[in-house]
Amino acid sequence: MDDAELDRFVRHAEADGRTLGLTRERALGQFCYVSLVGKGQVERLPQTRRFLMHGAGSADERMDQLMRAMAAEAGRRAGAAG
Repeated sequence: MDDAELDRFVRHAEADGRTLGLTRERALGQFCYVSLVGKGQVERLPQTRRFLMHGAGSADERMDQLMRAMAAEAGRRAGAAG
């Protein structure tokens, strides 16, 4: 992916994140990261979209929760593999 493609990807992911209720730069950045490493698939999952759009707190707070959960799962898997 060259710089122009990355720029287009980020602009698209930010717009998608805004449709899910994300407003803070931090949450939008996290969403772009998840979109990039998930190759555009994570944010398309109905359960991801439902989680970000509904529930306690703001969508930005739920994005933080999602990132913490993903980090915990990655740590769990790394520990199980080692």
